Amino acid sequence: MRLKISLFFLLITIISYSQNTYNLKQYGDESLEFLKRPVKWNISEYSALAGFSAATYLLMHYDKDVKTIALMNQGFENSIPMKFGTLYGEPLTTFLLGTAFLTIGGNHDNIKNKRIGFEILQSFSYTLLTTGAVKIAFGRARPYMDKGAFNFKPFSFGYPDQFSFFSGHTSLAFSLSTILAANQEKTIYKVLLYIPAVITGVSRVYHNKHWMSDVFMGAVTGYFIARWVHQQHDEKEFFVPEYTPVLNVTIGI
Repeated sequence: MRLKISLFFLLITIISYSQNTYNLKQYGDESLEFLKRPVKWNISEYSALAGFSAATYLLMHYDKDVKTIALMNQGFENSIPMKFGTLYGEPLTTFLLGTAFLTIGGNHDNIKNKRIGFEILQSFSYTLLTTGAVKIAFGRARPYMDKGAFNFKPFSFGYPDQFSFFSGHTSLAFSLSTILAANQEKTIYKVLLYIPAVITGVSRVYHNKHWMSDVFMGAVTGYFIARWVHQQHDEKEFFVPEYTPVLNVTIGI
């Protein structure tokens, strides 16, 4: 008797597909989703907002003390770290860096650079919009006005003196650093990329442009907006296994 047994060896290939096009249409669709996000939040997300808001209010009671300490020694006002911190948080810095990544990625067909550039500009626009809306809504006096940490004139449009809460430079700096860090694989690079954002926050308090609580809420806002942007694109990456027979062996017994 002869028994033929056929053995099939399969090669499993993981094929990656993407719904990310990184174009204006995707930006428009995701921008609409961003605007609708607050009404879709769950209990944990609203709890997080409440927690950060409570922490910010608590910090406000120490803002005056921190300001006093910062102004005691202004010998580093024109130092390179303080100037760098201000520059890193400038809107133009983020815009130019994002445009550069997007342009290089598009011209050289480098999807990673294109994604980084797209995410930087996307997060930049959302952070700028959110920061501007909150500044107008709260109308908090900047520390150099010497009106105290609890001087608010909601919807006064008193630019720039009543636009202290929260720090725009800090929110943009953390938005930029979060996108750059999220697109890195090594932990050491992720950590190092947040240093410029921290310096930006320190410089805003040191230069008497913002209260400590302004910086804290700016950092939180920039971080979470950028993280949401990056996660949107991660969720649109999906993997499908492809099964391919590569060897057919027949054994006669």
